[in-house]
Amino acid sequence: MMLPEAEIQPHIQISGRRTGVDRRRQTAHYRGVERRLRERRNSPDQRRHRRYRVKELFFVRLRSERSEDVGQLLDIGWGGLALRSFSDAQPPSRYRDLDVFLSGGGFFLRNVPFRKTSETLRTGRSPLSTVMLRHMGLAFTRLTLEQQQKLDHLLKDYTLAVT
Repeated sequence: MMLPEAEIQPHIQISGRRTGVDRRRQTAHYRGVERRLRERRNSPDQRRHRRYRVKELFFVRLRSERSEDVGQLLDIGWGGLALRSFSDAQPPSRYRDLDVFLSGGGFFLRNVPFRKTSETLRTGRSPLSTVMLRHMGLAFTRLTLEQQQKLDHLLKDYTLAVT
């Protein structure tokens, strides 16, 4: 039996939850965590300067008004560096400057001003590990001529390849 056109109800829009469709993947304007991370991983590098891996074991000492933290240098360039350190339960301090030094001695870059560009907490590689590691990206600000010369020496003599 056919209903007259006047009695036909308009089409009802069903939400994604009811249809089982993931709306996050469906809409182009969704800016959730998953999409931001995917865009950051797939986007071209935003750095102005190349980063280089270090050949030897370098450490970075971060100083705040009340404390010091030490981390391992992962890579470095003219614009900044990345480091890894152990994370404790306390929130990170507001650091004012950093030192970069070679583990066996022979190189020391003092009182480098910087700003933090990124920070992530990661677990250890083992699934049973309870160690939390903090990865930080730091950008240099206002390097003195002496600091620029020492950074140039570090980049020429102690680094491997572009990362």
